[in-house]
Amino acid sequence: MSVRNGFVVGKILFGVTVGLLILNTSAHGLLPGSGVVFEREHIKIFVSEGRVRVEGLYVFANHSATMRHEGLFYPFPIDSLHPEIENVTVHIEGDTASHQHVEDGIVFVVRVPGHGSAVIEVIYEQTCLDRSACYILTSTAFWDRPLERAGFEIHVPGDFELEWVAYDVDTVSVDRDTRIHEFVRTDFMPDKDLCFRWRHRRARTENKTDPY
Repeated sequence: MSVRNGFVVGKILFGVTVGLLILNTSAHGLLPGSGVVFEREHIKIFVSEGRVRVEGLYVFANHSATMRHEGLFYPFPIDSLHPEIENVTVHIEGDTASHQHVEDGIVFVVRVPGHGSAVIEVIYEQTCLDRSACYILTSTAFWDRPLERAGFEIHVPGDFELEWVAYDVDTVSVDRDTRIHEFVRTDFMPDKDLCFRWRHRRARTENKTDPY
């Protein structure tokens, strides 16, 4: 585990791999034997000229009989080429939830009913100055268990194409003028983040010499 702002951090989930982290605090802690586990996630990333929009769905299950209140830390991949996150929203079971910005992430609280589950949606946008982006996945290791299932989609409009992706893509489909690159992993313990680059499609030119 790692310590951030006095919080002992440990990871959750159904789907980031920007990665959700559990904050083991005295008030809202994921303690050994608490029964709450991060099971699944599904991440959609929408690419534009110099920006991405991330929509992440995460599922947490509570295998104990007691309602759990968990404080979660959600980190963002911020650096000089990928500045501060914008337009962050959090939904828990469809309802808008309050959150607080801390350093390079946000914190919020989720209730997970006994022998039940909770679905969290986190949406954010980020400026990308070099047509590259990352989604944090390696924080899954803090949960000390793999995700049962993780699905990922990268949506790229027709003016652009993916130049490189850290993970092998399973399928590519076309929806109108957008290519959707997808891959799914089960029993997934990621050893790297989901990073990728995109570029403008190169216009086809014919190198012909006009003899006249």
